[in-house]
Amino acid sequence: MFENEYVGLFVLDGSLSTSPDHYHNARTRAIGFNERIDYIIFSCTARNFLDPGSCPVEDMKKCMKDLSDVIAAVIDLGPLSRTNTLEQFIQKLLVDRESAQLICDTAATGDAQGTLNLLQAEIASALVSNWKDSNDGNRSQPTYTPLELGDPTVTLYGNPEYFILNAANQISIQMVRGQDRSGPIYDDDRLVKETMEINERYNGAGSEEPGRQFLTEYLFGYFWPKSSPMPPLGNPFTSGIIAGMLYDPRTPYTWTQEMKVGFPITHLLTSQSTGHTLAASDPDCHRLIEQYFQVGYPTFTDGQVCEFGFADDTDLSYVFTA
Repeated sequence: MFENEYVGLFVLDGSLSTSPDHYHNARTRAIGFNERIDYIIFSCTARNFLDPGSCPVEDMKKCMKDLSDVIAAVIDLGPLSRTNTLEQFIQKLLVDRESAQLICDTAATGDAQGTLNLLQAEIASALVSNWKDSNDGNRSQPTYTPLELGDPTVTLYGNPEYFILNAANQISIQMVRGQDRSGPIYDDDRLVKETMEINERYNGAGSEEPGRQFLTEYLFGYFWPKSSPMPPLGNPFTSGIIAGMLYDPRTPYTWTQEMKVGFPITHLLTSQSTGHTLAASDPDCHRLIEQYFQVGYPTFTDGQVCEFGFADDTDLSYVFTA
């Protein structure tokens, strides 16, 4: 991309943990995901304080918890497998901002069917409204089919067989992490107990998504035959840039800080974004990396933080997405 003499420069954007320990990786991933959920929910409150009405719900954390309880009352998918459905409903909650608080208030009463009826009515109304706004006379009025909530294929994360069933598209990652890390799990009771402990402490506003993230990461060491752990990553003589996002859903910011410790003379670059990688989530901040490739050295002070606005409705719509 850059035709100059600066070749072999070093940038890590969205770092993995430097620790080879399975439990450490799984726990810090869960904590990071929980922090992201809490921050996005807090952003709703902060936006309403700065600009009343900019977020459609008064207490989004309580609403998410109430909606999660409603979904749990309707479907029987176990404690770690309702977040996909919950995120669908959070997205629909934002379709008609005027009805959002009514939906949350109804969920707070425990009226599961009433809440689902309101949510699905808003989806149907939005479809018809969009059809009226864009109708060119050639399309018939759309109809809405109510969501089916009992699909047992929503997730497989609650079953240790996930390690095998999900291997088709992640086999290389699973093999590398299983082989390179220490602390594999050979005890089913321990796996269940530690997952439940994480799930109780970091429950993601009642969604239990951090627990799913923990289990996803921890299963890389589930009955792994015999590993050959790598030493902790790092090099005291390598310069460059270590970049990370404060609320990254895939590589928590704690891992970025660990990587900075492992490469102490690099420059730390931090974005306040909720996304994954600077290139995808904070193009303005990413320009500092582009400048590094152009001139051959970091043009910012070590510890530079790129400001980023509070999470908006787009972030809220995908609050549980990794």
